[in-house]
Amino acid sequence: MSYIMQRYIIHLDNKGFKINDAKNLLNKARSLSLKGSIIRDARVAHTHIEFDVSIEREKIKELLKHLEEISPLKRCIEINEKNLEKDEAIRYARELFNEERYWECHEVLECVWKNSKNDEKYTIQGIILIAAAFVHIQKEEIEIAYNIFKRAIPKLRLDRYRGIEVVKLREIIDEIITNKKIIYFKI
Repeated sequence: MSYIMQRYIIHLDNKGFKINDAKNLLNKARSLSLKGSIIRDARVAHTHIEFDVSIEREKIKELLKHLEEISPLKRCIEINEKNLEKDEAIRYARELFNEERYWECHEVLECVWKNSKNDEKYTIQGIILIAAAFVHIQKEEIEIAYNIFKRAIPKLRLDRYRGIEVVKLREIIDEIITNKKIIYFKI
C-alpha cells in the first residue's frame, strides 16, 4: 500500500533560540520524527521556529506531539498552491514577510510573479529574492543570503509597488550589503 506524502510548514514557539541553533534544531527534530517523514529544514525567526516537513496526512498529529518536546506548537500549515487575486496575494505576502514567514511569502509572490510583466515582474522577483535571502539567514547561511541580496538590488526597478516602498527596500538592502549586518524590517 502506498501513502501520499503531504507538505507542511510547522511553527513552534521560539523560546530563546537564535539562528545559530538552526542546525541543532533540525537534528533534534529529525531525531523526534516518525519513520517515513522528511524534515527538510529548520529556520529560526524571532517568534517561531519553522520546520519544512513532508509526512502522510494521517501521521501529522503524532509528529506534532513529538516536536512539542522542542517547544509548544504555534501553527501547522498544510502547503497548497493558493490562487489569490493579485491585490490579495500582495497583501498576504506582506503580512507573511512582516511575520518573518519568509518561505511562505516567497511562495505566494511566485504566483504573482508568473503572471506579471516588465518592471512589475522584475520588482516582484527582487522582493522574492529578499524573502529568499531571509530564509537563508534563518538557517544561518549568511554568505548565501548576502549574495542573494546583491542579486535583488537591480531587480527592484519600481520606486513603489502596491503600497511597498521599493526605494526604501533598495536602501535597506544596500545598507545590509555594505555593512555586512543583518537588518530586520517590515514591508
